[in-house]
Amino acid sequence: MVNDFPKQNITNPMKIFVNRWLVLFFVLIVFCAGFFFGHYYSSLCNRVIQITERIKVKFNTHNTDLSDVPVFKISIPEKSFEKLKQKRDEALKSGFLIKDDDDFTAAEIKYKNNSFPIKIRLKGDWADHFKTDKWSLRIKSESPIMGMKKISLQHPMTREYLSEWFFHKALQHEGFISLQYFFVKVEINGQDNGLYALEEFFDDDMLKANGCEPAPIIKLSEENIWTEMAQYVDSGISKGDMYNNFLFQSIDKTNIDAFNLDKIIKDSTSYSQLKCGKDLFYNFLDSVLPASKVFDVDKSSRLLALIELLEAEHSVHWNNLRFYFNPNTKLLEPISFDADINRHYETLTKNFFQNGYHDQKYIRLLLGDSIFTKKYMYWLNYYTQSNFLNDLQLSLKDSIQRNLDILHTEWPEVQLPTEIWEENRKLIQLSLHPPTVFYAYFKKVSNEKIEIEIDNITGLPVEITGLQINDSTLIPPLNKTILLRYPQRTTILFQTNQLINKSANQLIRFHLLGFNEILTQKIIPFSRSTESAISKQ
Repeated sequence: MVNDFPKQNITNPMKIFVNRWLVLFFVLIVFCAGFFFGHYYSSLCNRVIQITERIKVKFNTHNTDLSDVPVFKISIPEKSFEKLKQKRDEALKSGFLIKDDDDFTAAEIKYKNNSFPIKIRLKGDWADHFKTDKWSLRIKSESPIMGMKKISLQHPMTREYLSEWFFHKALQHEGFISLQYFFVKVEINGQDNGLYALEEFFDDDMLKANGCEPAPIIKLSEENIWTEMAQYVDSGISKGDMYNNFLFQSIDKTNIDAFNLDKIIKDSTSYSQLKCGKDLFYNFLDSVLPASKVFDVDKSSRLLALIELLEAEHSVHWNNLRFYFNPNTKLLEPISFDADINRHYETLTKNFFQNGYHDQKYIRLLLGDSIFTKKYMYWLNYYTQSNFLNDLQLSLKDSIQRNLDILHTEWPEVQLPTEIWEENRKLIQLSLHPPTVFYAYFKKVSNEKIEIEIDNITGLPVEITGLQINDSTLIPPLNKTILLRYPQRTTILFQTNQLINKSANQLIRFHLLGFNEILTQKIIPFSRSTESAISKQ
């Protein structure tokens, strides 16, 4: 008998489940493959573009005229060279260099038609100074070489190539004490070692070149720190732990030192100046004296603002601090170097004002002084609001291009980090002009006094100037109130014989330190404090 009913299409449920997962798996594979190859293709294209640009730069600079670049021909006797090499081998093993005056050894430099007997040693802290064939060298000469008796020669990489040159040009432009920094060709024992960065050292000749009367240049001794770190190496502790334990937290474990100390202690005037400068800095570190009584406030605050703009925070790590004792003002003036600009350190604004803390005690103490901070805020706004950076680059346009041409003969990829600086400038301006600086709350209102709670949510330094009632009455605070740090919560008292209605239009008037513009913040009609809620439980 024929079955007139059509056959039912019955499918195994397990089969349906498996098929669906196979389809999903196939789609996932296709998606991942597309993503991988797309990413790989994009990376490959970017790499090709970079290589092409390097080839173009290399081709364009192949015939660059280097005849105006100074040439130093250094002759190092075999015994002296072996002494340098042994020291380098020790430094490569430990990862850092422990230096001593006994490391100096005899050599000779020929520059133009003159020969100079010199003393030479390795210099630098970390392996980047001696891991390549361009060892970093400290050189002393009895006779000035290009006007300098003490210089450093190092791989331009150790100072971020052209960035350090630009940093010193910015310092010169703004009238700060600065070091000579430029590029030279170096031959060692007849071998062409290519381009080095020449950096002037800290001495009386450098001060005279900057129009300064010779006086002590103060620094913080690193000797104990590196010796202690060597002990850590011997015990097998990692470099990262050493770095965190010492380099950021050791300003209280060091002592004040000075360049040319042996010469200073033999001269009564210089020795007296050194003691005065030493006392100033120790009193600053011990919070006995504020920054404004120790440093030239205008120069120090302005320099710190410029450092912030150029992301040169490495120059204010405690082991890089250098101060000139001005014998006329009896104050300390900073001498900045070793900016390490391209390393992308956290900015001072982000670390201190937004987070309320900075790794460096030196920075915390500077910004803990309202007089110093007021000046710093003014200059920070000035440098980042104006066309300062663009104008400076324009004025140095020819010199920038010439030095790039020189560097491109060996490192075609080198450029100034102008995009990073512009991004940082915008970030600082945004940080200085937030939509809300603090919240204000009514804490207590009586017939005679009003208590307002201020909760600073940005950490920007502010001065409270008054309580504004109904767009007409302005009541000054009983005491001058400046908020310097985040989190900074405080209660401000205002005295009045008026009856205040919390629902009225009341505002707190204030300004950022260093800014003239008066700003206002509405008062929230209740207290921020939770004491009443706690007492009821």
